Amino acid sequence: STILGVLFNFKTIGKLVFGSSDNGLIFRFILVYIITYFLNIFFLWLFKWLGFDNMYINGFVLLIPLAAVSFLLNKFFVFRR
Repeated sequence: STILGVLFNFKTIGKLVFGSSDNGLIFRFILVYIITYFLNIFFLWLFKWLGFDNMYINGFVLLIPLAAVSFLLNKFFVFRR
């Protein structure tokens, strides 16, 4: 389901957000997924280490910044023009 989700997101984000149909960008897109995944894990660990034990709130706090990071990486690394 994760693989299908990544492929679906690649096609929809590429076409609807960035106007791209280039399937050759899939590997860069997957790399952005991996980067944001590990950033999320790192910051969740950091928040817990700093004493913020509620992981639901920690995830909520990270939602907007990581969405922005994902958008910027997709814009300037994956779907750049």
